[in-house]
Amino acid sequence: MNNTDPDQEIFAGIDVGGTRVKLGLITRQGGLLAADIFPVQHILSYAAFVDTLSDRLARLARTCDRGEEWTALGIGSPGRIDHERGTVAWLEGKLEFLAGQPLGHDFRQRLGKPVFCDNDVNTILLGEARFGAGRTFSNLVGITLGTGIGGAVILDGKLRRGSNHAVGHFGFMSHHVHGGIAHVSGNPGAVENHASHTGLLERVREKLLAGTPSVLEKHAADSLGVREIFEAADRQDALAMELVHEMQEEVALLVANLIFALDPDAVLIGGGFIRRGDHFVRTLETRVKERIAFLPPDVIRVLPMELGDHAGIFGGAALALTSISRTT
Repeated sequence: MNNTDPDQEIFAGIDVGGTRVKLGLITRQGGLLAADIFPVQHILSYAAFVDTLSDRLARLARTCDRGEEWTALGIGSPGRIDHERGTVAWLEGKLEFLAGQPLGHDFRQRLGKPVFCDNDVNTILLGEARFGAGRTFSNLVGITLGTGIGGAVILDGKLRRGSNHAVGHFGFMSHHVHGGIAHVSGNPGAVENHASHTGLLERVREKLLAGTPSVLEKHAADSLGVREIFEAADRQDALAMELVHEMQEEVALLVANLIFALDPDAVLIGGGFIRRGDHFVRTLETRVKERIAFLPPDVIRVLPMELGDHAGIFGGAALALTSISRTT
């Protein structure tokens, strides 16, 4: 490593998803040197997980100039992550073989370099704060809308994790006082039961089975996805319009409540829904502002995340960068 050029110091990031893992190498200034993505359905044990990811990262590092000189690794994983110990404190529903495992220690032993771990949405927000849409803000709320709904909070420039490593599980919040659909968190009627990709698809299927007419019926057997639902809404399909509207209202209520609670400079929205473009986030911002009368409208900012498919890689690198700065 050229010690006279710290801006070119390299950090590795790994984004662990329920179906895919993304990994890459990022410079301190936010330059993406190399990236890789691969499915995880054939990884059936924790040992295989550590072996596969370590081998893929080493292979990737060899593909670019100075890649093997990377300084530290940051891993973003679903679940409650004990950042200080580098362990997965709780994880259910996907990659459950990671639950209770000391990710940080085992990857550090395997790779011989510093390794830091955190919740996947925490790392994504760290990446956006350093390299993306949150660069100019000190107080941020991040929400990812995907298979589930995740979140993270930065206040006064510091990521907040909480006593039990549980800050940001916004999708587990419920608006339903009198019950609702059961949820793995133990909170019936959790928002992600209705407003996540999974929840929206489930609601469409329920309506179709009940006989509600819709152009979506032709997709129900094998190709029904969020894209098809939004496209049907754009074509004025009544069912699609109803459910998209309800989903947007659920998310707007969630965002408004978080603004009431935390008063952030901005709320950053990420995940698959923002692939609908700025229109989705602009509509969401409008509906959030309609719910908040005690703040001037111009201080309520709901913005799309900027780092796209590589957000978790940048986030892992940002976690590594900030964590090692505190330990050196």
